[in-house]
Amino acid sequence: MMDGSNGDDTASEMEFPDPDPPLLIDDGRLAIADGWEETEFEQGEYGPDQQSGVSARFESDSDTIEVIPIEFDRMGNTETFEALTADMGVRQSSPEIDDKPNVGPRTAFAVHLRYDTFSSWDSEYYTITSDGEDALAVACWLTNAEVVGGTGELYDIVEIHNGETPDYDPRPDEDRLEGVFADKPGRCLLSGSPTQSHEVAIPFRYAPLFDGYPTTYQDVPAIPTTVGSFRAVVSHTAWTENELAEDVFQSRLERTAAGEYGLDEDVIEVVSGFSAEDVALNQLEDE
Repeated sequence: MMDGSNGDDTASEMEFPDPDPPLLIDDGRLAIADGWEETEFEQGEYGPDQQSGVSARFESDSDTIEVIPIEFDRMGNTETFEALTADMGVRQSSPEIDDKPNVGPRTAFAVHLRYDTFSSWDSEYYTITSDGEDALAVACWLTNAEVVGGTGELYDIVEIHNGETPDYDPRPDEDRLEGVFADKPGRCLLSGSPTQSHEVAIPFRYAPLFDGYPTTYQDVPAIPTTVGSFRAVVSHTAWTENELAEDVFQSRLERTAAGEYGLDEDVIEVVSGFSAEDVALNQLEDE
């Protein structure tokens, strides 16, 4: 882009500063970005199995991001998403689905987007999570991922997520995650020593804290099409010394204000800086 000419009539190229990436976990909290509003929020139990979770909606001037409790079913080459709190759903079939394990039917949580594509509107199920608060975290991250100076915001982010518009990496999010994590965790979260003593599940909402977790534009974590949890291990010595329990990493989010949600500070302290290569990442079908 040219912004004019100098005294010698030589055009000079305008340089734009790179935008600072958002703090996706800022002072122990998740928060939606300026320009977005939390217009719905409910914590409850959903589905026939009464699974604890979240239903929420965030809106900007042009776009909507929702966390929707759903019944998710994958059989053969077909996936079905049926909302539990709204009259909406989708059924899709493809050869790629046939390569994935069967799942459900089970309660899950969809991150659903409705966004402006310049000349029309489009919508997408961005990811499906086993934990509603993990879906809420993804929704918060996406509000912080707007393309600075652009008018396509969510449209561009969806294109990058699906590998249809490359950023620094031309692959879709699903492929960026391949080979990053351990097949089986083997290093203690607290001491760093090799161990197989106590396996723990860590919610996906802590993903930005792992060192080396793959990111896309604006440092948003790469998001698989379905999300389970991280699996890590703690040595018996660390487990005993810290008086840990099986559910220590499963504390729930606290809604501190509209559009702001607090994470567990103890979990943040343990997870921060731990290598993504030393944890395993389950998808929905692994849970």
